Amino acid sequence: MPTHGDPQMREVYAEALAGADPASKSLLGSGGSEGNLASNAALESTRRTEHAPANFTTLKHMAHNLIRKAPGKPSFRAKRKIAAWDDDFLASLIAA
Repeated sequence: MPTHGDPQMREVYAEALAGADPASKSLLGSGGSEGNLASNAALESTRRTEHAPANFTTLKHMAHNLIRKAPGKPSFRAKRKIAAWDDDFLASLIAA
């Protein structure tokens, strides 16, 4: 049986819904495509939240590295503020 994170779990849930009684189908929607959408949304939500902290940390490290390597005299904190205020400076950081 596939684990919770596997893409095959959608098929497992769809098969379980197909054999379920009408009362249990109504808990997830009308039992048709809406029921599958509800179970898919639950799977996607769980899948996204499991890795969100690590993904955000990676993006933060990448942004800090871009700011740190930017040429110029301003401090790291000043460069970060300038990037927030000035779109051209932000574009130059990303393009570098």
